Amino acid sequence: MPIMYLNGIQYDTDLLNGYGYNEIVTAGTGEQLPRLFAMMVDLLADASRLRTTTSATSKDAGLSGPQAWVLAADVSFAVGSSVRVARTSDPANVHYDGVVVAYDQGTRTLTLLVRAAAGSATGVTDWTVSVSGAIGPIGPAGNRNRLVNGAMAFDQRNVGNGLALTNSTKFAVDRWFAITAGSDMTSRRVATGDLDFPHAARLQRTVASLSASTVYLGQVVESANCRDMAGQQVTLSFHASKGADFSAAGSALTVQLLSGTGADQGAASLNSGSWTGFSTAAIDATAVLTGTRTRYSFTGTIPAGAQELAVRFNWTPVGTAGAADCCDVTGVQLEIGAAPTPYERRHPATELALCQRYFEKSFPVEVLPASGGGSHAGGMIASQVVGASADQQLGTVHFRVAKRAAPTVALMNPINANAQVRNLTATLDCSAAAYIAGEGSFNVGLVTPAGSSAGQTLAVHWAADAELT
Repeated sequence: MPIMYLNGIQYDTDLLNGYGYNEIVTAGTGEQLPRLFAMMVDLLADASRLRTTTSATSKDAGLSGPQAWVLAADVSFAVGSSVRVARTSDPANVHYDGVVVAYDQGTRTLTLLVRAAAGSATGVTDWTVSVSGAIGPIGPAGNRNRLVNGAMAFDQRNVGNGLALTNSTKFAVDRWFAITAGSDMTSRRVATGDLDFPHAARLQRTVASLSASTVYLGQVVESANCRDMAGQQVTLSFHASKGADFSAAGSALTVQLLSGTGADQGAASLNSGSWTGFSTAAIDATAVLTGTRTRYSFTGTIPAGAQELAVRFNWTPVGTAGAADCCDVTGVQLEIGAAPTPYERRHPATELALCQRYFEKSFPVEVLPASGGGSHAGGMIASQVVGASADQQLGTVHFRVAKRAAPTVALMNPINANAQVRNLTATLDCSAAAYIAGEGSFNVGLVTPAGSSAGQTLAVHWAADAELT
């Protein structure tokens, strides 16, 4: 039986005879292959090749919503793919980024839902249309955005509840810290009503407050995720809007990309300015906010030798606060390159896993992690194996995601407002502690309550925090 091999896979060439598929031809890669395999190689190469054409459609820069271009060549951009339409003579300053919502092959009309637009030119007729992002074997390359939860989708700690801010660093939505030197400031995740970015992080001053302390919102990038960016040009982009009573002078939001030469020194030392080799040189700019959500972008160069980065926004209130003295931020992206690309949308399961590297809880994602909630759903459950008033190891909790470092673990009683394990059968509490906490797991030990007995059911909730505090 004639046999051939392709990439280590065995094929019976008799099966290819009689159809012309076994004829040796030259593939587009230059390889001499049977026709069937040459076709397959060429199809795969074409699928991974950058798809680019031009358009002479006259269009102003800076428009929003659905926009259409008639293409010079029939390049069938797939609905849902990310595309950049840039002015051929000035691509860095005049361009559109968006998602394909329609393509009419007969008229070669491409319709793009614009996500971001740059430039102010009018009547532009020299456009280059291409898939945005570096092309990999199945499309634009991922993992561009070094920030986690940039769309503010996950809020495991607070689930949309307001977080009263102080001069001590607190974490609002996952991975994002907030702090102010004064009082009367809150941070919370809010619903935007938009389909592309359903959530935003809000910084708000309490109505009638006279506080004039600057308020900050930021994220520290783990050193392992940013060392390669040292010395490189990067772009920080985000969407933001202001409330009707936003009181910052000139409606200004300060935008910073901060760096240090230490490693994983955390948010508290960042906000005190004590990072080793602390620098504001990369980006230190101002965005003037409006009542309409707008995408902003700033480009800078990270200092050589930087080993830690942080993105930070801040504003300073003025006068007496109205009911909507606030601003919203979402869609934050930090990437290598001189221009912003469309916001990288990771699968929700992937984004949640990235968040859980820093914070994980036993509660469902949208349930506040607190003792006394009345339900043990998702918590650690085990049988009591000894009698009353005796030591017992409840068991080992294995995290869904390995933590950045050994976390701090807090235990929470599912029924009463304390940090004890609950005996659900006897409706009694027993003292407990988490111990031997590592990146992958922790143990729970307890003393069984008086009046309990073996065979009864024990339960406890928990939260593990490995944030860069």
